[in-house]
Amino acid sequence: MKTILLITVTLWATTCHARELWEIPVTEAMALHFQMKEDAFVRAQKARDIKNKIKIWSTCKETSERLKSQYYRLDAIRYNAQQIFEWQETYPEETDMYKDAKDAESQWLFLMNQVSSRLGIARTECKKEGTTPAVELERARRHWVWTIEDKNRAIRNKRHISIYYITHLFDKYADKTVMFAQEEVNWGERIYQDIVRYMYSISDAAIDEKLDVDYKQADEYLNEVIAAHKTKKRLEDGLYESLQIKKIKEVMEEWSTIQTLVDAMRDY
Repeated sequence: MKTILLITVTLWATTCHARELWEIPVTEAMALHFQMKEDAFVRAQKARDIKNKIKIWSTCKETSERLKSQYYRLDAIRYNAQQIFEWQETYPEETDMYKDAKDAESQWLFLMNQVSSRLGIARTECKKEGTTPAVELERARRHWVWTIEDKNRAIRNKRHISIYYITHLFDKYADKTVMFAQEEVNWGERIYQDIVRYMYSISDAAIDEKLDVDYKQADEYLNEVIAAHKTKKRLEDGLYESLQIKKIKEVMEEWSTIQTLVDAMRDY
C-alpha cells in the first residue's frame, strides 16, 4: 500500500503543468486546436500573396544617395587635381607635378562618369509606385555586380598611378578611392543577401515549413490536454485503489479483533 501511495504522490508532484491542462475540457481543446490550424493556414496564404505585392524599398533610394555621395567624393579629388595643374601652368616648363595632376584629373573624371551613369540608372529603377520583391532582388543583384566592377576600376586607377606618376601626390587619393569602393561592395553584398533571405522567407518552401511547425504545435497542444486528462484518470484510479486497500486492511484488523474477543470468550 505504501508503494502505491508513493507512486501516486510522485505522479501528482511531477504533473503540475498537467494539473492546469486537465481543467480544460477536451472538446474546448479540440476547438482551439482547429482554430490554431485555421489561423496558421490564413497566415500562410497571406505570406504567399506577398510575393506579388508591390512595395517601396528604402534600399532603392539609399542606393541613389550612396552613389551621389560617391560622385561628390570623386569630384573633390578631380577638382583638387585640376587646381594643381592649373596652378602649375604658370610655370615656364611642365613639371612632374603638373603632368601627374593633369593625368589625375582625367583619371578621376573617368571614374566620376561611371558613377554618374550608374546614378542615372539607379534613379530610374526607383519607381514611385514601388516594385515586387523579385524586381528588387534583381535590382540589388545588378548594383552589387556594378560595385565590384567599380572597385576593379579603382584598383586599376591605383595601379596606373603607382606605375606612371613621378610624384606621390595622388597615392593617398588612390588608396581612399579603393577603400570607398570596397565599402560600396560590402554594402551592395549585404543588401543583396538581405533581399535573398527575404525572398526565401516568402518562398513556398519556407511558408510550408512554417505551416508544418504551426500545425505540429497545434497537435502538441491537443495531445498535452488529452494526456493531462489521462494522467488525472490514473491518479484518481491510484487513489481509489489505495483507499480500497486501506478499507480492506481496516476490515481485516477489525475482524481480527473480533476473532480475538470470541476466542477469549470461549476460553472463559
